[in-house]
Amino acid sequence: MGHHILGAFLAAALAGSLAGLTGAQRTSSQDHFRRCPQQCACYLDVNQGKKVSCEAGGLSDIPFLQMDGDVQVFHFTAPPDLPNEISLGRFFGRFSALEEIRITHSRVPAIGENSFYPLRKLQILDLSHNNISTLIDKDFYGLYQLKVLNLSANEISKCPSAPFRHLQSLTSLILSNNRLQLAPRLFYMLKNLQRLDLSGNPLDSIDPDILKDLRPVTRLYLARCNLSSLHSLVYQQLPNLEHLDLRVTTSDTPHSDDFRLHLFLCRSTGDFSQITKPTHLLALSPSEDFTGATFESAVATPGAPLRPRELI
Repeated sequence: MGHHILGAFLAAALAGSLAGLTGAQRTSSQDHFRRCPQQCACYLDVNQGKKVSCEAGGLSDIPFLQMDGDVQVFHFTAPPDLPNEISLGRFFGRFSALEEIRITHSRVPAIGENSFYPLRKLQILDLSHNNISTLIDKDFYGLYQLKVLNLSANEISKCPSAPFRHLQSLTSLILSNNRLQLAPRLFYMLKNLQRLDLSGNPLDSIDPDILKDLRPVTRLYLARCNLSSLHSLVYQQLPNLEHLDLRVTTSDTPHSDDFRLHLFLCRSTGDFSQITKPTHLLALSPSEDFTGATFESAVATPGAPLRPRELI
């Protein structure tokens, strides 16, 4: 009996200690914030620093006046059935510590001239799932350290030349699921870009000259782009290309000897099945949907089509 009582006492004491520790951690986190918007959560992230996250939805403006000026991460989103409806402007000027901004599902109609100036520390900007229809170069003025820009699932159609010219540190540009038509020098000054996602845009064809500013790119995504052809000069403009996604297109088989390429095809899980050490671009018939397929790891014979080993 005594042992049972002692065990129960120790268990209770341990539970109390853990509860106290959790409470202390929560209090400590809140101590880092002088202000926090009522509709949002504010907490100290071990890896990201001071973070404000607003996810309730149904908001018509961003509660900047209720936020600390030294916030490092800001997330503003909404559930699909209760989107926000906001406009952007020059509201971020006093938030100079921001390194990550995600404003999604908020029906944003445009980015706005100098909206994010002068956020010199900003590295990630996610404005996906909004209503943005046009881009201008002053949308991104001052974002010299930006590494990732996500503009997917908007209404972007035509763009002027060089809208991203201020983003010379950018490594990943995601423009998937828009209405984009490629303009001359669209990618001008993207000297460090490695990943470009154009999937789900009605491109129909690609003028190789448009890609001449993309020589550093190693990953190019062209899935569901209605491509009727893919000129061999496209490959010559992309000497560093290692990954190409051509799923569900209607183009002819790509030329197998134009450049060295590791070809990855997306599986239904979202993973990629790698073809190990091919010496040439494997001749794939993009009109065939290989989603969910695994492939033999082998060096392809030039001109021979790649076939799925099995469907999973």
